[in-house]
Amino acid sequence: MTGLPTIFTRPSLVESRDEARAAYAAALAGTDPFLRRGLLPAFPHVDAAMVQDLHAHVDWIALQASALYATGIDLDLLHGRLWGVERKPAGFASGAASFTGTDGAQVLTGAALTGSDGLAFTVTAGGTVAGGTVTVTVTADAAGADGNRDAGAALTLTSPPAGIDPAGAAAAGGLTGGTDVEPDGAMGVREHYRGRILERIQQPPHGAALFDYPVWAKTVAEVTDAWAAENEQGRGSVTVRVMTYGATGDGIPAAGTLTAVAAVLEDLRPPGIELFVAAPVAVPLDVTIADLTPDTPSVRAAVEAELAALIRRIAAPGVTVPVSRIWEAVSIASGETSHDLTAPAASVTHAVGEIPVMGTVSYV
Repeated sequence: MTGLPTIFTRPSLVESRDEARAAYAAALAGTDPFLRRGLLPAFPHVDAAMVQDLHAHVDWIALQASALYATGIDLDLLHGRLWGVERKPAGFASGAASFTGTDGAQVLTGAALTGSDGLAFTVTAGGTVAGGTVTVTVTADAAGADGNRDAGAALTLTSPPAGIDPAGAAAAGGLTGGTDVEPDGAMGVREHYRGRILERIQQPPHGAALFDYPVWAKTVAEVTDAWAAENEQGRGSVTVRVMTYGATGDGIPAAGTLTAVAAVLEDLRPPGIELFVAAPVAVPLDVTIADLTPDTPSVRAAVEAELAALIRRIAAPGVTVPVSRIWEAVSIASGETSHDLTAPAASVTHAVGEIPVMGTVSYV
């Protein structure tokens, strides 16, 4: 519970023990209940420990009463459902996979595949080899982000049909759409499921006010971040941009996600509004670090993790990334004692529609 507000004031273990000792002494007035060799001196310690458990439970209940700090099923039942905000379930990764073989040979719908990590996939739309190759549609058997695959990732037919090479690969675009169950989000921080609940409470629907569009867009399973802008495409237009961190490698949404968002918004937009749904333009943020001390693999990994976390926190279309924040991210990396940042030399500004993504970190 470190860092959480004090909603319910709990006595310390020593205070509970002393309170129990006083109660025993009062109940046994006229005696000496705490003789050194008696059993009674141990009772206040036992009672205090039991009372501490009760106080801890009351403290936990008090936190569940707030959408800022509730967790798990309590966040769903006490807050999300009350405001009509449902937690997004896990999603299944799907996409195209290519195999080679003899012309005329078929990969049938229902064929089983495995990834290099042992995860199972199923062909959901088969095909026939032509020109030595066949492209089929595959879907992960289990929901979750682990099912996502980059283009070229190995996919192997478990029982290959005659004339088909069992070794295949994810086609262009990879397998996308796999998402884990929407997490609570950090306590006291507006993100994930908690953030959507807080948006609903603090920004009630206003009949297609500009801030309504991101809220609607984030009801689509893969969408983690969304922004809306007015009049970019002409008077009366609304442009909505979304990101899908965790579902796609750099967070830039797949075409299918944009289609799903557009379908949701089309049903909700008021007449007369011209709606555009687009992916932000990814701009890699390249960083060059000189004289990293100590320059070890673990420190480099920590630096890159902090830079990725920084980009995730502040990324938005058209954002300016202050160079001071980049210095800070490197400085707070675990194990780092000193460094010199040689690039970027100044804050990085992005144009309308552009968004920073993790680039290359070089060490000199």
